[in-house]
Amino acid sequence: MKSLRLTDSAIPQVVRCGARQFLPLLLLCLFPLSALAEGERVLFISSYHPGFPTFFQQTEGLRTELEPAGITLDVEFMDTKRFSGTEYEALFLEHLRFKLKKVPAYDAFVVADDAALHFALDNRQELFAGRPVIFCGVNNQDLAHALSGTPGITGVIESISIRETLEAMWRLRPGLKTVYALVDGEPGGQGDLRTYLAQREFFSEKSLQVLGLDTMTWNELRDRLSALRQDEAVLLLSAYRDRDLITRSFEDALKFILAHTRVPVLHLWEHGLGQGIFGGRIISHTEQGRIAGQLTLKILAGTPAHSIPVVEGSEANRYVFDHAVLTRFGIKEFQLPSSSEVRGKPFSILSQYGTEIFVAVVFLVTLIALVVTLISHIYRLRRAQVQITDSEKRYKALFDANSDGILAADSVTRRFVFANPAVCRMFGYSEEEFRGLKVDDIHPQENLEEVLGNFNAQALGQTDVAEALPCLHRDGSVFTADIRSFLLKINGTSCAVGLFRDVTERSQILDALRQTQERLALAIAGSNDGIWDWDRVADQVYFSPRWKEIIGYEDHELRNDLEEWRSRIHPEDRERVLAVNNQFFSSDASHFVIEYRLRHKDGTYRWIMGRGTCLRDDEGVPCRMAGSHADITERKAMELELVGVRDAALAASVAKSAFLANMSHEIRTPLNGIMGMLQLLDSSSLTEEQKNYVRMADVSGRRLTALLSDILDISRIEAGKLLLTERAFDLEEMRTSIITLFSIPAQEKGISLVVELAPDLPPRLIGDDLRLRQILFNLVGNAVKFTNEGFVQTQISLLSSQADNGCRLLFSVQDSGEGISDTLLPAIFEPFVQGEGSYVRYHQGAGLGLAIVGRLMRMMGGSLAIDSSDSGTTICFSLNFRIPEAPAKTIVECEHSEKTGHGNLRILLAEDDPVNMFAARRILGKAGHAVTPATNGGQAVELLRESEFDLILMDVQMPVMDGLEATAMIRGDATLGEKSRIPIVAMTAYAMSGDREKFLAGSMDGYIAKPLSCETLYEIISNVIARKNIEPEPCARGVSNEKGTLESNP
Repeated sequence: MKSLRLTDSAIPQVVRCGARQFLPLLLLCLFPLSALAEGERVLFISSYHPGFPTFFQQTEGLRTELEPAGITLDVEFMDTKRFSGTEYEALFLEHLRFKLKKVPAYDAFVVADDAALHFALDNRQELFAGRPVIFCGVNNQDLAHALSGTPGITGVIESISIRETLEAMWRLRPGLKTVYALVDGEPGGQGDLRTYLAQREFFSEKSLQVLGLDTMTWNELRDRLSALRQDEAVLLLSAYRDRDLITRSFEDALKFILAHTRVPVLHLWEHGLGQGIFGGRIISHTEQGRIAGQLTLKILAGTPAHSIPVVEGSEANRYVFDHAVLTRFGIKEFQLPSSSEVRGKPFSILSQYGTEIFVAVVFLVTLIALVVTLISHIYRLRRAQVQITDSEKRYKALFDANSDGILAADSVTRRFVFANPAVCRMFGYSEEEFRGLKVDDIHPQENLEEVLGNFNAQALGQTDVAEALPCLHRDGSVFTADIRSFLLKINGTSCAVGLFRDVTERSQILDALRQTQERLALAIAGSNDGIWDWDRVADQVYFSPRWKEIIGYEDHELRNDLEEWRSRIHPEDRERVLAVNNQFFSSDASHFVIEYRLRHKDGTYRWIMGRGTCLRDDEGVPCRMAGSHADITERKAMELELVGVRDAALAASVAKSAFLANMSHEIRTPLNGIMGMLQLLDSSSLTEEQKNYVRMADVSGRRLTALLSDILDISRIEAGKLLLTERAFDLEEMRTSIITLFSIPAQEKGISLVVELAPDLPPRLIGDDLRLRQILFNLVGNAVKFTNEGFVQTQISLLSSQADNGCRLLFSVQDSGEGISDTLLPAIFEPFVQGEGSYVRYHQGAGLGLAIVGRLMRMMGGSLAIDSSDSGTTICFSLNFRIPEAPAKTIVECEHSEKTGHGNLRILLAEDDPVNMFAARRILGKAGHAVTPATNGGQAVELLRESEFDLILMDVQMPVMDGLEATAMIRGDATLGEKSRIPIVAMTAYAMSGDREKFLAGSMDGYIAKPLSCETLYEIISNVIARKNIEPEPCARGVSNEKGTLESNP
């Protein structure tokens, strides 16, 4: 993707726009591709083509902001003014998707006008994920305002000034009665039309009408324009495509309109002025682009896009009129609104060189002011020199008489240049001797680092006080001085002047006092507790200020009185607190801790943790007690809040489970009817084309069933309610089920499907075969889905043997497909993550399969690795299993006939849904069974009393009496005799975790989840009937489908 890429067909349009505008953009086109990888990059997507009048204005505004910041600007054109429709939009999406894959990622995207904004919103997750989108030139203000605060999106609205333009027109032409808005079917124009029609309430005495180009041809428009009267005008909103989709450029459309009307033509945009447009309060697209550029710079500098409000564009609009058109309609310039711009006026020196003349006048005035200022400054300088001389004399006398020592040192060399008599006496040096000393010489060596640090800070003006600095007397003794400093020029040298005051004695007193206070303050403040002290002998109590502060009082507001404390204890706690105190007094304990409530000043109660200890006399009687009070109100509140949060979480979990169960049932019930009808239709006499339609619909239904099961599985896993069940299973049967399920889609795509078992594998294992099957089906299914040629190979081998008959197996699923991109790999096992690139274009799926695989892998204690490249993907995982200790019992295969294994059964079908009843009856009838319907559980029981049946297929949720109640009644009714043992299979839309176990525990013999297929229905019937016929050897075979097992109760 190059900067400002233009198509060949667009070049003539660009040339007509003018070489002066196009030349800078042409240089951008020639910018080499390799350079685009450096620095920040922005892609500008225009709704139109290069020849559209607003394009260069928007681009120029963007460039004025982005180019100085070194940001590369690329351009793409949607060309919606000349091409439209979903087919063209899909081609543009494909075109842009290809380019974005070939160039480095952009840092931001700028979209211009409504079509580009809609395109960005529709394809944001795929094309612009994680990158900010800034819009400009957008007419749909409702949409733009709705996007304010949306993460990653902001921009500037193209706010047309229709009301102001209409008001100006009616002031300039008082006789004007009717204004016609000329608009086509373009989204931008329709948005402006809604704004135009909203003005009718403000101009109730005027007529606002519409000329809809989308409802007429160009020739019909010509006739309408020619018929307009002198008291009418036209407001041009959008005129590019007529009812027959014949498209004209803006220039051609404008020439057509002006050629066939004599009334004023108003316009709300800058393009068209100077070509016969009357004018109005217009929109500047250059300003729109400039504001969008400013927003882009803010976002790239780190400001979140959602924190920047959408900018209203109306303030950037201004009144602009064409001088020639004003003259034609007899309007003078003074009649125009204030601050109006009139273009095309005759040449005048003032108008042509007004800026230069103004600059020259300002320069001359400034020069005069500067001369006057210099003269004044020279006068003040001379006066200041006299004042300085007098001041020096006065300050010299003050320095000599000052009792504080004054020293001045060179800020750079630290050598003293001045010393007053007081500082000479303080240090024992003469003024001449000071001139030979430096700052380093008058302080102890061990304190030089601190002293020099203070001096440098004072010399730089960062501080002006240094307290209690150690100073060195000439005789070697050390004293302490406070030093206050300021900066001063002495004979042209920058000096630090210090005022010295000997504070040795004061420092010694303050140090002793400070140490005592610090010890006490640290002990009290460090605990942040209130302190209390009770002298039991004198019966006096002390409460610290912090103790009183905890319950809302200043120190002086509360008496130090024991009764005051007792009266503030919460009535519910008072007896317990006093009992603890009395028990402590009578015991030999050394301390106690208690929690209770004290009344606050505002009337509320604060939770207090009281701790205490005591001094006892020789007889062990407490004579003095002391302790602390800690405010634990927040902790108590947090404890209560945690209890509430826990209760809310439990309630939410229950509600979520109930919702999922209900939605699962409500979706599966109609889905069962749909798929049943499809299977019936498939078994009828259809043409090959009709059969293909039915099979494709059936595949979609199965995909919906799989998606529903995936959603339930991921919800159960995240809620921690998916349980693993271990049992013995056969690896060969697992291999067969994979080949059976995926051989047909593999053959349809012409790819090889291989499942290999290592020869040293145990034939049977103990583990959760249902979840292992789910993992393998997801991985193999993905491999087949994303492989267009080559092979899909699954290998199962023994990784290691473990103690206690354990082993770890290695599973490998390899394909020769398209591979997974490096950017997608880290998130491939997250819910709803799908492939990019060609995956998005060619393959379907909700993105839940691999998320379930990842979570099942963690639950089963396994580990997983992925190796992917352009030539294919290999996914390996390992799991632990146990090996059965004893030889496996003989598995009795449930033989069945071509369809059900037992023809001509008498089946009682209890089902309340008419569609499901119809489908099930026809499916069973085609298999040769006699089906008797019942619409509720009570009716099913009565029919069983009256007739003989071999099997009952029982729905669970039914009116009058549900399936569980009916089953319990049948099993417990002794009057039914042998009928009470009739096989009952639950055929239900309840498929949540635990539903199967609940139904089988309710004395049902089998379970099949809706939606069901003919094959699974026939097989479960075969299992149940076969088990009944061969008891006590139960049929151990289950019927497996893609998402679980349909089982009968052993």
